[in-house]
Amino acid sequence: MNKIFFSFFLLFSSFLSGEKVILTSYPGSGSHWFMYATQTFTHDVWHAPTRDLNLTGYASRDTSTFFRGHTIVNGEAITNNHGRTFQFNKEKDTLILILRNYKDVFLRKKQNFSLNEKTKKEISLFFNGYYKLIELFESWDTERKILLYYDELIDPACSFLYRIAHLIDAERDSIEKFVEQRRAHEELCKHALRTMHHFKLPSGKDTQYYTRKHSKHVLQYLDTLAEKKAPLLFHKYLHRFQQVHL
Repeated sequence: MNKIFFSFFLLFSSFLSGEKVILTSYPGSGSHWFMYATQTFTHDVWHAPTRDLNLTGYASRDTSTFFRGHTIVNGEAITNNHGRTFQFNKEKDTLILILRNYKDVFLRKKQNFSLNEKTKKEISLFFNGYYKLIELFESWDTERKILLYYDELIDPACSFLYRIAHLIDAERDSIEKFVEQRRAHEELCKHALRTMHHFKLPSGKDTQYYTRKHSKHVLQYLDTLAEKKAPLLFHKYLHRFQQVHL
């Protein structure tokens, strides 16, 4: 019991001390690959709402300052349905937001898609959660936030690592070595998710992997709703995902 209490004490202390690096994204946006890649440099665990993620097999550090979450609570915390919560400070902590094409994110589990009333409600709930993350990013201190798009994560050159090098204390030479061994690292990441966390990391994905499987009518509907939901945020962050519908 004392060991358990001490572990929680160390973890709680890490929440209160120092600056945090907070990663947020809508599920299915590449966060597991991002966390694996950064862990190869930091050797630090990512504190997540359900459990701490140690994808590289390195020893966890109770004093890690890296946190991951998907859901915003009252604009003051990142958590999920399991109830574990991380408080954050917009003026002190660094926020990383990963954005993937909203159509690909929503459609990734929709093999047979039809625009019925049930689906329309699902779409509305999806955009509520998706835009909350963007609203959080928009409200964050300008000097302490980094926006990454999904195509940067799947870029063979791993361009995202250069953009966050200062956060993970990574030298250019070490990043270049990681890039040279990228395919091996991808397999290690998949293996870790299968064996340690019973989670399968899809392979062969690109920026329109799921989108191209659906009709233009469906895609146009999602584009229209996305723009209508928050026009200013859409044109600032998501316009690149809008397709030309002929």
